[in-house]
Amino acid sequence: MYELHCREDVRKYENYLKSMKMDRNKLKRLLEAFYDGTATLEDEQNLYLYFTSANVSEELEAEKRVFLSLYNYYLSIDDEVEVPSSLNNKLDSLIDNLSERERSRKRKISLVRISAIAASFLILISVGVFVLNNR
Repeated sequence: MYELHCREDVRKYENYLKSMKMDRNKLKRLLEAFYDGTATLEDEQNLYLYFTSANVSEELEAEKRVFLSLYNYYLSIDDEVEVPSSLNNKLDSLIDNLSERERSRKRKISLVRISAIAASFLILISVGVFVLNNR
């Protein structure tokens, strides 16, 4: 977790808290970015500093619990997760099957269209022959 290491961090933290008291919209934007996965490391650290301070308003207590839970979970995840080869092979196989089904479906649609066009021509020819024979 992010910790305050020097006086500069403390000053930055104090300034941030002052700005957060004044600008709730910025706080909401930072939370939205965090939940969307687009927050920068600095954004996350600022949110962490804010939510671990004593200055969190009551209306944001639920957000505080959610943020700190997600933040702590995020920190506990290993950066590299090894995917077993059997799972990788199975996923590859499923993707191949899906793409083959899609190609097969497109062929079926094409055959239906061609059949419909051929049937229309047969009907037109039959009507034409009928009209010509009845004259």
